[in-house]
Amino acid sequence: MDISLSVIIPSYNGAHKLPNILTALEKQTIQDFETVLVVDGSTDNTQEVLESKRWQLQNLRVIYKENGGRAVARNTGAKEAKNELLIFFDDDMRPWPECIAMHLKYQQSYPQGLIAGPATSDPQKMTTDFLQFKLWAETKNNERFQKDFIEVSLDNYVFTSANLSVKRQVFWSLDGFDERLNDSEDFVLSMQAFDQNIPIYFLNKAKAWHDEFATFGRHIHRMNEYRRAKKQVLQMYPKFAEMHKASFQFTVSPIKKVILLFFRYNKIWAFFLNSILFKKLFPVSVRFKFYDVIIFASITKS
Repeated sequence: MDISLSVIIPSYNGAHKLPNILTALEKQTIQDFETVLVVDGSTDNTQEVLESKRWQLQNLRVIYKENGGRAVARNTGAKEAKNELLIFFDDDMRPWPECIAMHLKYQQSYPQGLIAGPATSDPQKMTTDFLQFKLWAETKNNERFQKDFIEVSLDNYVFTSANLSVKRQVFWSLDGFDERLNDSEDFVLSMQAFDQNIPIYFLNKAKAWHDEFATFGRHIHRMNEYRRAKKQVLQMYPKFAEMHKASFQFTVSPIKKVILLFFRYNKIWAFFLNSILFKKLFPVSVRFKFYDVIIFASITKS
């Protein structure tokens, strides 16, 4: 059975990222798909970058709109898409050559499910000490997902919309992404699927690089944004706290709070962790433990 494909890419100020994902799409082993790129009110030189090259894609459509957030941009792309199968990639992704083919193959066998692929850091691009820590933590976390294909449950939860395929009908049966959210909209989509008994799968073979190279400080800021979004989700969807309690653990004991206050990220820690002395004094294992503890302390509140 042939399935028509639409690739949807939301982008905000992604001029420096879009050439990477568009080039990766040009290298896919199958090319019979349309690409719907939604430029979500970008203020950088995205338009100039897109117009500077003739992209070797069968059908690239660029939609320019006022900024509305990632959820709105994804839904806009889904509404504009002409085909049956929707594949979402974030603009900082580089799908491997067989990524789309893998999504298509498994969607033919599991047409009622949401299929998420990995968003993996490229070891060759993880050049700083902190990025090496991120790669180590990611590799450690992904050890539980070594099988090519698994069904996701609330006990082995893994999900991302940065590399996601879903049939149009299934997507809209979930009402798409919640446009009230600026973050965690993919988490809500997955919880809605669990709530409606729509299966979710993790397809390890649909690989894609995730080019996210944040500094330590920016990473902590991003984690706190995600935490605030989860609190918003809790207010909007209180039943999700019962469904997946691990995502809503926001508090610690008073004693632990005092200890964590010492390790909370600040200018002193930032200076020390970025210093040559830090790298000379401590081996990798100890440095990584520092990063781990300070991240935990900085995103955990009383």
